[in-house]
Amino acid sequence: MGRLHKFALAPWEDKTAFATALVVVTFTRLGLSFRSFDWLKKWVPATPKGEAPIERARTVALAVSRAARLIPDASCLTQAFAGHLLLACQGYSSSIRIGVDREDNKLIAHAWLLAGDEVVLGGGPRTIGRYSVLTDLNTSVP
Repeated sequence: MGRLHKFALAPWEDKTAFATALVVVTFTRLGLSFRSFDWLKKWVPATPKGEAPIERARTVALAVSRAARLIPDASCLTQAFAGHLLLACQGYSSSIRIGVDREDNKLIAHAWLLAGDEVVLGGGPRTIGRYSVLTDLNTSVP
């Protein structure tokens, strides 16, 4: 079964989540490429509902990761910020964590998205565990 056929058979909620994520990942990718992170932060609304429920965060993360496959060079930061922005637009808070590692005498950076203390986008414990955390970015207005 082809991708388009699978998409056609998917529930309406999955289709709208994917389409929304595709727009937001594209927006974030272009914003990081042609503007700045500070400019993107201005688009994050207040999060009056508080912390994102884990299932809602996982749904957003899945839509973002699927959409990111279609966007050239959609980096980990692009994906983490897109997920953060989508959750904030739904009224939920999340955090982007930035970490670094050294590989072949080069500094490697990575970003991932947290809902509470759980990583929902950007890798599992083995992937994330190798990075030394630099900072947590919570760009939402309380």
